[in-house]
Amino acid sequence: MSGGHWDYFDKRFCLELEEFCSDIKKRFPELSKVLLKKGKTICEIIHAIDYDVCDDSIIEDDTDFEEKSIQKLKDN
Repeated sequence: MSGGHWDYFDKRFCLELEEFCSDIKKRFPELSKVLLKKGKTICEIIHAIDYDVCDDSIIEDDTDFEEKSIQKLKDN
């Protein structure tokens, strides 16, 4: 597998978000939890798009993927 089209952007995003949430969790404990949860979902979505763009995997139906991704973000 390659690093995707965006060179592991999803991983870097998650690491930066984790560090940010660690910095704010004392002051904003609930917000940091929500951001981490949403961030994990965002990372999964970015990863899927990234690997589709670089042809490591395929998103079969863009509309379906988009709808499911938006729903995941709403549910989390």
